[in-house]
Amino acid sequence: MKEPGLWTEKSVFCRVVREGSIARAAKSLETEEETVSAALSRLESALGERLLVRAARGSRPTAAGWNAYSLWRRASDDLFRLTDEDRRMPAAPLRVAYPSTTGASLLAPLTAACAAAHPALRFDVELTQGSFHPLWNGLDLRIVHGRYTLEPCRQMRLARIRRVLVASPLQFAERALPRTPDELRAFDVVGDRDGTETGAFRLLRGEEVATVTAPPRVRLRNHLAAMRAALTAPVVAAAVPLYLAAPHLASGELVRVLPEWESPSLPLRAVLPLGNIPPGIRALLHHFLSHFEETDEAETDARSTLQSWESES
Repeated sequence: MKEPGLWTEKSVFCRVVREGSIARAAKSLETEEETVSAALSRLESALGERLLVRAARGSRPTAAGWNAYSLWRRASDDLFRLTDEDRRMPAAPLRVAYPSTTGASLLAPLTAACAAAHPALRFDVELTQGSFHPLWNGLDLRIVHGRYTLEPCRQMRLARIRRVLVASPLQFAERALPRTPDELRAFDVVGDRDGTETGAFRLLRGEEVATVTAPPRVRLRNHLAAMRAALTAPVVAAAVPLYLAAPHLASGELVRVLPEWESPSLPLRAVLPLGNIPPGIRALLHHFLSHFEETDEAETDARSTLQSWESES
């Protein structure tokens, strides 16, 4: 490192997290390990909390350290002069995490389309289940279905995915499909995690709400799995996202069951770390919203919230 006065303690901390050890960070910064350790000690002393667990085999952030890294890592490159080798390295990808089914079938393809439209952007996508995965492990964006409560963060309801009931007409060739919610009780119903676990499925028709008690013989908590089951077995799949079922409905492989009724919509909630929103994440969220606004797959009113966040930056 040519001039120590040009880098700050936060920059050094972010470099240690990135490299995984104080020794490798010191080497990349062209300075001594003692200098790096002293900078980290000053930072932890100023903040009054431990940011790193230091060990002979490497250093890893504490929970507070991960949170700090997520806030500082995008700005850290501006806080010290990069070496020539660093300048040649491509920008680190933006890290995003999505729910398994909607992530694989909807959000990941939209992310790929966004990257194609913005060649400078790079994304690292992971798929998870549940809302119990923290942001402080370096994520720039997480999409969840439920409310996120693990740490202070930005949140907004990105969209509400329309969901329907479907079945294969071939599997019910010798049996009429239900015509009312009450008749649905006589059928094997799969899908919709809450309904599968409680054995009670909610249906909506305008302001009218019907609850069908139908404990399933096979519990399928995954939307895609429920739809695939409906294609191959005599079951009714509840709460299948419309965007998943639409191609099969158009081809006649599936039919709408109780077409005047819908399952409750599936919320998509965007969760971001506190602080400035990276331009690439803003571009991605706008891409999502444009898709939802242009299709019948979901309802969204999130653009005003995103614009208010952008005005803060």
